[in-house]
Amino acid sequence: MKPGYANWVDVNGDYKISDAIGEDDRTFFGDPNPKVVGGFTNLFSYKDFSLQILTTFTLGRDIMNQSFAQRMSNSFFYANPFDLARRSIGDMEQYSYWKQEGDNAQYPAFNPYLALYTWRTGQSMFMEPGWYVRIKNVNLTYRFDPAKHGWMSRAKLNTMRLYATMDNVLMFQRFSGIDAERVDSQGYDMADGYPLPKKFTLGIQFDF
Repeated sequence: MKPGYANWVDVNGDYKISDAIGEDDRTFFGDPNPKVVGGFTNLFSYKDFSLQILTTFTLGRDIMNQSFAQRMSNSFFYANPFDLARRSIGDMEQYSYWKQEGDNAQYPAFNPYLALYTWRTGQSMFMEPGWYVRIKNVNLTYRFDPAKHGWMSRAKLNTMRLYATMDNVLMFQRFSGIDAERVDSQGYDMADGYPLPKKFTLGIQFDF
């Protein structure tokens, strides 16, 4: 063990760090199962306007930041500094990593020669809070009242409404990854591919 190396725990007390059969130091930590999952809808009305907001939430679970671990592993595995640039890690100073003796950091030294085992995903240093609150949908509607709009009877319209909808409005989370909702059953984030986009819809609905 050298300064800046990952500080693994000798779980079985044999003075070796290993995941081999009979020497296994792996253990359970965290919980990917949420304690509370739910949502609620609010409907506000004023005269001919209505505003509907759908919010969903998940509370009390842990997430493994798999995408970050994989990027770091792929960046440092071959001890090639050019790999780091190819993986688009970005500003290294945004991470709490070991730089000098006395540092109490979340991650070990960004040393390309620490290689594969330091950045394996299934380690507690990649575990993060998995709760989130997402404003999933907002819908604003204006309904035309035939009693107020005489042109509707002339146009033979029974009902008519204008609406604007926004999907994936806002996300509240402590998870440092892209989306705390996109997690598999084991608690590993699924950041590969595109994140959920914001969508805007404008429409008109009427019937004769």
